[in-house]
Amino acid sequence: MDEPTSADAQTRAEFDGRVDDLCAFYRYYYKRAWTKQPDRMAGKIAREMLAFYGPYCPAYYRWKTRHLSREYSQSLIAIQAADLRRQSARYKPLENLIHRTTELAQNGLGVPVPRILWRCQLFLARTYSLAIGISAAAIVVILFHRRLRYRLGAFATVVAFLCWYNFAACLEVAIIHTLDNRRYDTIQLIFC
Repeated sequence: MDEPTSADAQTRAEFDGRVDDLCAFYRYYYKRAWTKQPDRMAGKIAREMLAFYGPYCPAYYRWKTRHLSREYSQSLIAIQAADLRRQSARYKPLENLIHRTTELAQNGLGVPVPRILWRCQLFLARTYSLAIGISAAAIVVILFHRRLRYRLGAFATVVAFLCWYNFAACLEVAIIHTLDNRRYDTIQLIFC
């Protein structure tokens, strides 16, 4: 998506900085995709929701070593796509940021994940959907059992609201953008 040869970069070049026209084009294209191929759009949303609520939650990454140089390389690609190097000559902190990002992209920096944390991530990735399912079942039981509703009703309501809010946030991202982006998965994980 951030590559100079991506469809987004080429479309931006076609509109030559006219953001209003670019946004109008994207709205038209999005509306056309929904009207002409609603089954494919619904399938896309379902696949993305299964990515987060499926048997293995991708928000919990199973890295033994997190290679940060790859992340910094992607930042350099974004800097090139935004043509920030030209502007950095006028703004010293931006020039420093670009220089430091270039250094970090080239040095092969990696952060090892401790074994216990790696195993916790694996456990949480496999049990996330199960925990959501158990929570939903407990909420239903509490709502239909009078004594439990009296004692735990407020707690069940808060848990239901938070689970629904997270589901709605994932659904919104799946409809508008994509959950195949680690940044969105990480944000959802933090909320959970």
